[in-house]
Amino acid sequence: MHVFPHELFGKSPILRLCRTQKKCYATFKNFFTAFHASFGTGAVNADRAVFCFAADVFGFFERHTAGDTSIHGDERKVQIFYSNWCRYPMTLYNGFVDLRFPLPSTFLALPLEGQPKWQFQALVGELMPYEDSLRFQNPMSPHLTLSYWKETLELEFQGIVKQAEKIAAVTKRFSMKVTGADTFGSHGEDHVLFLAIAFSEELARLKKSCPWPEGRPFAPHITLARVGHPQRFNVVKKKVMKLLENSVFEIPVDRLRLYAEVNGVKQTALQDFPLAV
Repeated sequence: MHVFPHELFGKSPILRLCRTQKKCYATFKNFFTAFHASFGTGAVNADRAVFCFAADVFGFFERHTAGDTSIHGDERKVQIFYSNWCRYPMTLYNGFVDLRFPLPSTFLALPLEGQPKWQFQALVGELMPYEDSLRFQNPMSPHLTLSYWKETLELEFQGIVKQAEKIAAVTKRFSMKVTGADTFGSHGEDHVLFLAIAFSEELARLKKSCPWPEGRPFAPHITLARVGHPQRFNVVKKKVMKLLENSVFEIPVDRLRLYAEVNGVKQTALQDFPLAV
């Protein structure tokens, strides 16, 4: 199922209500309460698919009304958060999708959840004035990629799942630190804007435990955006890097997550593998 939130709006009374009063906290709260009560009944497939959307929106408005400064809770950020959901494909969780092989763009990663995820979303919001030169990472699924496969067959995929379970079982939870922002590029042009991750023995051991060969050295980072127009980005690069210069925060790591492109929806979260306590 190719799911975009703006396509789901209107497929149920709850979602229509959400659409007509999208900036009203009380409406979102009522929407989430009603949605949660009906979740699992199977009555409305669209509601089941949009569960993660409801949870994220409700969490955002809870922080917004509580004055959480980490998300810069002004009206513009509320609009940005909503527009992000209308712009990017949803992340569907395990049990909501049927896998068809070969499965494209499969990868094992460390997801950002809770406060780090909110901070990532706030940074994306701050960068919106430069969207004419940047193509943003889906703000609903920020992550650090450990291993990537352009395409996987079913037996290979099953092997990845089993290996990920083994890796998670022997890896203790740890934290990694964002130390700022930087860019990747070639031939004098920037191609990727990312958050830099400090070296740590725990992260190095985790990467070493991944048995899959890579064609290039491991450079841990969290992609913020891809540079869609290098020449245009070069004009505003100093402003962008100035805006991101204080991007320093900790990221608790408590799980691995397997993603793939499913039915055209990129970065679909398929399965979590909790790390050892």
